[in-house]
Amino acid sequence: ELDHVVEELEKIAVVNLLQHRSIISLIGNVQRSSLILEKAFNVLRTHGVNVQMISQGASKVNISLIVNDSEAEQVVRSLHSMFFERGSFSELDSEQITANGSVVSAPIISLLN
Repeated sequence: ELDHVVEELEKIAVVNLLQHRSIISLIGNVQRSSLILEKAFNVLRTHGVNVQMISQGASKVNISLIVNDSEAEQVVRSLHSMFFERGSFSELDSEQITANGSVVSAPIISLLN
């Protein structure tokens, strides 16, 4: 079915299909998105991970990163360690936000691959 989508898109644009990629989403405090990104990219740089795309939702609550599948698990573990195990989110949670009815005080990290 993806081949059909590519065929349709190729009628109007050049299409490069990249496979074996994962989306890692950071969901957190709107007012602290720059600080969250700074900490996330420090982790990624330390591990030599190349982020292929970044997307931020209109609400600025969700920041998504695309990385190679082979790096995804290590990235999620490293980000989790930075934000939760090391307590680095303490400076991020001075203002809590409500997301889908839940109070969020630190980034939530999710993986889709």
